[in-house]
Parts: sequence; structure tokens; C-alpha cells
Amino acid sequence: MFYYCIYLLILIALAVLSLISGAVRFIVKGDMVVLRNGLVLFFTNFTTDKKKGVIYGILYLFLRHSWEIPQTLLGYLISQIRNIFWKVDRVEVFCGVGFVVKYNHNHNSGVSLGNFININTYNHSKEDFRQEVVSEPLLMHEFGHTIDSRRFGVLYLFVIGIPSLVSAIRAHQVENEPQGVSSHYFSWCERRANWNALLYFKKYFSVDWTSSYKGYTIETFYRLPKRG
Repeated sequence: MFYYCIYLLILIALAVLSLISGAVRFIVKGDMVVLRNGLVLFFTNFTTDKKKGVIYGILYLFLRHSWEIPQTLLGYLISQIRNIFWKVDRVEVFCGVGFVVKYNHNHNSGVSLGNFININTYNHSKEDFRQEVVSEPLLMHEFGHTIDSRRFGVLYLFVIGIPSLVSAIRAHQVENEPQGVSSHYFSWCERRANWNALLYFKKYFSVDWTSSYKGYTIETFYRLPKRG
């Protein structure tokens, strides 16, 4: 119980720092983006995927703050720190997962920790965030990692996180493939995330992984596990 009290205090303290930063932002720039983002990030800790039902939601919350606690805390920490330093344009909760997005970046990249996904994208914001997610494979791919987070729990950082980071660092353009096809998405942990995303978004949003993307298909850039 003592450790959970410390854990909750950390969640609250980071939210308070975001609110203080948001107040400064409001005074300087006259907008409430940082304030809103900080609050949404805090309450993301207690949101669930409504598509899965009440029983799943209760279990989901329990596992998030026990089985997944290392990556949950790390994901929340990174998200709030980015927001505190005004490095976040938008925070949205989608199917129980918090998307922390910076737009108009010079490249596409994402990091998934627990139910927090930090995204840098060269895309522009869309008014309908649901449409933004289902039309951008990177966002769906990162959502796929959150599914593995629930499966692997405390092992996630070692089984998925570190191998994924190493793969991203060593990534390069794949020869004889369309421009933008990265070796990163050929690694087994990234293929797993793509498969998770395919199953989830096909079931709930009718997304087809063979649909057109950049003149090819989603699977061209976000590879699925090898069959057979």
C-alpha cells in the first residue's frame, strides 16, 4: 500500500507541474493547450477501452497499475515532461490509450509505453482524431505495442522495449524496397505490433492492411509476421 501511495503521489505531482506550466503558457501565449494536455494525461491513467466492456475495463485498469506498472509510469513521466516543456501539440484518449502528439515534425516516430503513445509526425492535425488514427499506420502500429504491453507486463521493457529501441537505432532503408521502407519494421517485435494493430483495427474499424498507402499498401511499410 505504501508503494501505491508513492506511485499516486508521483502521478499527481507530475500533473501539478503540468498545470503550473500550463498557467505560465496561458499568461505568455493566451492558450490553454498545456493545461488541457496535463489534465487529459492524468485522467488517461484511469480510462479504459469501452469497446471491450465493463469487466474487461476493470481488469484493464488493475493490470495497468500492477502488471504494467513500470512502462505505465515511464510512459506517463515522459508524456508529462514533454507537456511541461511545451513539446506537445495534442493529447487525445483513443480506446483507452493516450496519444501524445507533436505535429509538423521533420520525421515520423513513435514510442509506446504502457497506455501512453508519444508521437512525432510530419503530418498535420485532423479535427477528427479517430479518423487521424485509422488513416495513419504509424499510430495504429504504436497502438499494437500497447496490446503487447498488457500481454508481457513487467517483461515488456525487456522483451519488446529494448529490442525495439535497438532496432530503431540501427534502422536503415531496405534495399530494393520503396523509399521509406525501414529495416526497423522487419524486426519481430515490430511485426508483432503490426499484427496486433491489424487484428484490432480490422475488427473495430474495418481497416484493411492491404489498403493503399503512399502508392503501395500499409503492409509494404509495416510488415506482418512471416507466415508458414
